[in-house]
Amino acid sequence: MYNSRTLNYVAARPIKRGKKASVFFILLALFCTSLQISAWADGNTATLIPTKGPSLAPKKGRFLVATDNLAKTSFKETVILMTHFSKRGATGIAINRPAHIPLDEAFPGVESIQGHRETLFLGGPVKTDTIFVLMKTQRPHNYMQQITNGIYFAAGLGAISHGLPKLNKDESVRAYAGYAGWTAGQLQVEIKRGDWLIVEANPLIVFEDNTDSLWSRLHQTWSGNWI
Repeated sequence: MYNSRTLNYVAARPIKRGKKASVFFILLALFCTSLQISAWADGNTATLIPTKGPSLAPKKGRFLVATDNLAKTSFKETVILMTHFSKRGATGIAINRPAHIPLDEAFPGVESIQGHRETLFLGGPVKTDTIFVLMKTQRPHNYMQQITNGIYFAAGLGAISHGLPKLNKDESVRAYAGYAGWTAGQLQVEIKRGDWLIVEANPLIVFEDNTDSLWSRLHQTWSGNWI
């Protein structure tokens, strides 16, 4: 794949054949950019185009993408969907850490979950004995909190029991053990230090199948390496 350094090198080379050479390099640049965009189209994988602009502020419904600063911590290569942000602190759910344990095996005593082989995810290091749920729906239950367009959040096994048996083809639901949390001002310090990239959330990403490469794709796209 080609990054901005490659394209800058190509653009800096002397052009010896007039207009034909200019057209060639323009087409080459467009081709290189299309390679990066097409890398997202892999199965149930959201296609995103990187954007330029001022740094985003943290808020509910945005992604936190761990940078290499966190490579030696428990947040290594983690993507978090923020579920709350205020002066008092912040919370979020790690969306790219499948536990590879089917829900019906994780909760054998819950009748409404039996037969559902969807994997349980690890939502974060806080309250790992508690289940949190993210659901894509246009008909949320009244105890669900809207996080972003069409995405809702709830806590407890009741939420997953309500969501799983009644899904239609346009809906998705996932269960997470635990969540990530920050005290007042803590996340702002980490962002200023360069520990996190803030990215506008795409609802398709939250429930995509290709979670193993999600961090690398987001990090590569928004870390400034692509034009």
